[in-house]
Amino acid sequence: MSFFDNLKKGLHDRKIKQKTTTNTTRKLTKFSHAKNIGVLFIATEEASRKAALQYKRELQSSKKKVTLLGYYDAKEVPTELPFLCFGPQHLGWDMTPSEKKAPEVIEFIQQPFDLLIAYHNTPSVPLEYIATASKAKCRVAPYRNDCTTPYDLMLHNKSNSLRAFANQAENTLNSMNK
Repeated sequence: MSFFDNLKKGLHDRKIKQKTTTNTTRKLTKFSHAKNIGVLFIATEEASRKAALQYKRELQSSKKKVTLLGYYDAKEVPTELPFLCFGPQHLGWDMTPSEKKAPEVIEFIQQPFDLLIAYHNTPSVPLEYIATASKAKCRVAPYRNDCTTPYDLMLHNKSNSLRAFANQAENTLNSMNK
């Protein structure tokens, strides 16, 4: 890693630590009671976009309000995408969304979702920051030992299928709370 990469990583880690200590009160939410759900996903690949949109439709058919936020890791983010999306050009030096460059992302972070679902299996520094900074009451993700800080519930996803993870998360949350 270069000096600048180390500097950026250090600034990012510092911001994560600040957000972790100043965040909202967390509360596990029974999935059936969750009305407002945020979904984070990596939007670079078409298959991921299709999977996230399909999951949104499934949740909406259960009368849930769903907001998707995708991270598109490329120089330019396509403007015709049917969901909120951001890319590297919307990030500051510390690899976090900038108020000036990404006001929609900051607005997403401020939403008091009943549930925030990390609908991705691979690491994403910007999405992990958003999960940490989010005002969501409960944050759920597939288990990865390299990133546990932002989440209240992480589940092993043996099949590596995001839909299987979502089903497991829904069942687990429904069985945990009365």
